[in-house]
Amino acid sequence: MTTWHAATLYSNFRLGTLDVVDKEAITHWLNALKKEGSLEDVADYAAVAAYRIGDNELVEEAIRRARYMSPFAGWIMAKKKLSDGKRAEAESDLATLFFSFPSMMPELKNAIGRDLSFLYLSDQRYKEALKLSLLIDDWQEAAYIAEQVMTIKELEHYIKERELETAKDDQNTPRLKYLLARRLAREGDLKDAGPYFPRLAKANADQIMASLAIGRNTALPAPERGSAIGDAARGIYYGGEPLFATESAPDWFCNEGREPRSYFQRERGQSGLAPVSEDEERRVKLHAKRIPARQLCLENAVSQVWLAVELMPDDSDTLAELLLEAGRWTENRDLETSRKFYETLIRRCPSTTLGQEAQDLRWFPQAE
Repeated sequence: MTTWHAATLYSNFRLGTLDVVDKEAITHWLNALKKEGSLEDVADYAAVAAYRIGDNELVEEAIRRARYMSPFAGWIMAKKKLSDGKRAEAESDLATLFFSFPSMMPELKNAIGRDLSFLYLSDQRYKEALKLSLLIDDWQEAAYIAEQVMTIKELEHYIKERELETAKDDQNTPRLKYLLARRLAREGDLKDAGPYFPRLAKANADQIMASLAIGRNTALPAPERGSAIGDAARGIYYGGEPLFATESAPDWFCNEGREPRSYFQRERGQSGLAPVSEDEERRVKLHAKRIPARQLCLENAVSQVWLAVELMPDDSDTLAELLLEAGRWTENRDLETSRKFYETLIRRCPSTTLGQEAQDLRWFPQAE
């Protein structure tokens, strides 16, 4: 086996991200190396291969016979220390490797950084874990920490620190701010979320808040207030997903609504060397029942419609149109609520064209 074969094997491993490892092929290759006496030529790769199949004795032998202690060998040795229970030593070695060898292979640097971030998470050093996951461009892990582990206050504080420390062209700070904005919006704090939204989302949020402000202004006529609240309901229903969507599950905003093939959680679970702490588990459970943004938008919009209906005059086209629209929103998702909108339409707006059509059809008129 040549160094090229070893490098190919290393590439195929993806540093532990594969679901299946060909143990027989790896064992055959390692035995061939020992038989040929060429273990020293590819000791780093042999150490990784031995580690992947659980041959700890060969891991130690390969590292002993390496001509020099490269970052590759150092990474495997640190993982070996972790499995031996030498956590503090392993963490120190990983940190030294990650921050002291800027020119190492990107895949290796990311693997070292990921192992180190797992340790930080297990130690409840959430800010450091987030910072490290961003350094290795692992947005999936960063989003998990920022959205499900850190509190809103902790995330706000970190973003303020980051804005002072990073360059103006940093791409991750705007992503974190948008994630924070959606967290705040889901908590019902659309006003405080505003400054963190990107331009287009902020314009939508500002319009919804302006309409709601008119609706709350008791000095204005009730029909005007009701109409404004109805506009807010439409804004939430039609344009609310970018304001409320979760970065990861259930909305997967980070991947255009599609659940990605996840390496982060699987690797962490497979390592078994940095278990989830009780504190992290408790924090994550607070977010376990997050409902999809589409459902959240519908529920919020419906709530606003009922507020608007209370302020609108009977037999008005504006009221009839809003009830019809809300009924269509809900007829395929919440038939009971949709029926209530229908009953309100024929009771409150019997003289309108829409009200009469609804009575004749015994349901909402079809869209033209």
